[in-house]
Amino acid sequence: MVWFGRPSEVLTPGKWSKLETLVRQLETHRHPLASDTKHRLYRAQPERWLETMVAADLARIEARLNPKQIYTQVPAFSSGDRGISICLGPRGMDVLRCWS
Repeated sequence: MVWFGRPSEVLTPGKWSKLETLVRQLETHRHPLASDTKHRLYRAQPERWLETMVAADLARIEARLNPKQIYTQVPAFSSGDRGISICLGPRGMDVLRCWS
């Protein structure tokens, strides 16, 4: 069973056109060079989007990082602050951190 959209719907043969429309909207609005940065699809879940972009090309952040040794969404605790490390290296080096 495949779910898609908001609110989530089960993908059936009769709903393929809705899925295709959603994919076209994502192609238009969900990329770093999108012209409408206020669009709901551009602004949705920015931390997850940033995480996937960083994980896709770690060399942009730090050329010495090995992608095979990067773990995503690891809880981070530091001096009483709590957050999520978007990418964490094997020696605990945070590449990026989003604080809650």
